[in-house]
Amino acid sequence: MSRRLAMSSAANRALNPLSSRAFIEPTTRRLVAGNSLVLIVPADSKVPLDGFRSLASPQIKKLSIGQPKTVPAGDYAQQALKHLDLLESVKDRKTRDAVKSVLEAKQTGEEKLRQVHLDLLFKQQFGNQPGPYERLLADALAGNQQRFAREDSVIETWRIVQPLLDKPCDIETYEPGTWGPESASQLLHGYGGWRRPWLPQAPLEAVGV
Repeated sequence: MSRRLAMSSAANRALNPLSSRAFIEPTTRRLVAGNSLVLIVPADSKVPLDGFRSLASPQIKKLSIGQPKTVPAGDYAQQALKHLDLLESVKDRKTRDAVKSVLEAKQTGEEKLRQVHLDLLFKQQFGNQPGPYERLLADALAGNQQRFAREDSVIETWRIVQPLLDKPCDIETYEPGTWGPESASQLLHGYGGWRRPWLPQAPLEAVGV
């Protein structure tokens, strides 16, 4: 008995190698969703922007996009910048792949907190790593199922989700910065409820942390 699997991808580059090796039937490929490339800025930004061409302005000091080699949105952004002849002019302002963390720490003998930076550059620490699509495709070709959901779990997931897709419930809005509508607390009624994080009632400096 032959078995068929469905695969979805946000970029053609993940599917094209499979098609070229006859792992995918060309007639079965479908475009089922789309997305839009948007430009966002901090809410308190004073720099005027009226489109992607505004990125050429020297007032733009930093530009952050997804990693083009591994993140489809980053690939789309790079294609757009190249199409608009902006890629070269903004390359020195693009942020590098990293994790930037800042802690508030109390220095001995001082009453005020100071910032401690814990930054990590991925390439510097780990070198060139295979992208997520490369890992998935390599595992699929090697028959390694560890990164893939089992068929029965996928079927069970659709059994639970499909009724909600067929008959969506009403959307409840809530204020930004809050923990969501009160009805969310009822989702786990009888199972202990949500464990909300503790937050100080006053700034850290005021409570002596």
